[in-house]
Amino acid sequence: MAFPGITYDMWCDFEGLTDASTVTVGELIASTHGAAGTWTVTGTSSTGRNNKEDPHTVTDDAGVRGMGHDPTTSNHYIEWALPSSDGTVSIGFWLKTSVYGAFASGPTVFKVFNSGFGALVRIQDERNAGSDARQIRMVEGGSGITVADETWYWVTAQFTSSGTVKLRVYNTSLSQVGSEQSYTDATASTVTSVHMGNSGVGVAPTGGVLVGFDDFIIDYTNSVFPLLPATGGQTVTWVGYIG
Repeated sequence: MAFPGITYDMWCDFEGLTDASTVTVGELIASTHGAAGTWTVTGTSSTGRNNKEDPHTVTDDAGVRGMGHDPTTSNHYIEWALPSSDGTVSIGFWLKTSVYGAFASGPTVFKVFNSGFGALVRIQDERNAGSDARQIRMVEGGSGITVADETWYWVTAQFTSSGTVKLRVYNTSLSQVGSEQSYTDATASTVTSVHMGNSGVGVAPTGGVLVGFDDFIIDYTNSVFPLLPATGGQTVTWVGYIG
């Protein structure tokens, strides 16, 4: 069964990007399946990368390209605006961690956003500024999930306005890493867009190691959590959009 093997509203596979070249809106549109939404590219730190294609350990993904991102410069990111705002949204994507110096905190590599309020959820790939723990963490609440440098993980989160916000991380075998992190949203805002890349303060990675992204999926119709791709050979009942 073709990747991702699940129901979704939008899936960006990044296959339309050009290796080692700055990402363009046209390339993102060419990489998008499902709801059109609106793509925007801010800055030049995101590039197509053949070496940022996610691992195909347990899925039937046949892709050859992902997106690399240099988080050194503040506010360089790609943004996808939903066709209309929504109060409950689930997301999932492959993330390849970078390398940072001790206590370097870390860049916000993914952001759930409201155009009037601002950031609703900020997910960081970091070395914690207080404990130096190597982790993926939501800034707004919950403790971090321990991860390793230069390693692929499937990251999935669910935002519910005035409800519970959740984060889980999985390894390349789609086995959960650490425990689910959660907190209660206090913004009472809806989601208008999502950002991938560093839409916050710049953090220079050690040795210039790029953050990797691949296969971004969003589900706001059913808002399934955790939002995981199907494993190879898994049977799925199609009830929504498939591409």
